[in-house]
Amino acid sequence: MRNIMEQRMMSAMQQAVRDADALVAIIDASKTPKEDFFILEPGVAMGLPVCVVLNKMDQVPPQEVAPMVDWFEATSNASSVLPVSALTGENLAELRAWVHGALPPGPAMYPEGDVSTASERFFVSEIIRERIYEQYDQEIPYMCTVNIVQFKERSRGKDLIVADVIVEQARHKGILVGRKGSAIKRLSASARLDIETFLGRPVYLELSVKEQKGWRDNDSSLERMGY
Repeated sequence: MRNIMEQRMMSAMQQAVRDADALVAIIDASKTPKEDFFILEPGVAMGLPVCVVLNKMDQVPPQEVAPMVDWFEATSNASSVLPVSALTGENLAELRAWVHGALPPGPAMYPEGDVSTASERFFVSEIIRERIYEQYDQEIPYMCTVNIVQFKERSRGKDLIVADVIVEQARHKGILVGRKGSAIKRLSASARLDIETFLGRPVYLELSVKEQKGWRDNDSSLERMGY
């Protein structure tokens, strides 16, 4: 592992595998696949059902689909390999059927209607991160995190959300902010619309970019950011 953050994420993943009944690994099929199948090894060793989901197949030329599936079947040691497209819905029914068949019967662990145990703050930070992925080059998202500084619901007027985008290098800060703040304004506008759709109410979103060298190797910073 290159830094403490990656160590923590790997530890959390390994614990999740130990507690799991089945393992689903989602891979972006539109990019050159990497043989990072070490993440599947604990599940395979424990005898768990393992499904490799090749997402974004709508971006893969039709003649490349079968060879790609064959390659993953031969390389990953997974129980199943499913090519899907979350955008078009291709094979999503098959994925749901696989998950349903892989899980043992048992009592409901959460009340009916619950979507997640995560907080609204968590989802807001994830929405901002998603917008960063979509707006900026590939390198930037992996070098930054989003910290929700303030989340204040208001009975009158818009909710107030103050968030910091944390980066390690000054050049990344410059890219995120953009010329005369144009990039961060565009990011804030698109993220705000998605946040309002998710929360079902209007919000005022204040975004800042802060440079914090070595945050991925700082235990106290990682604790504060929820890693």
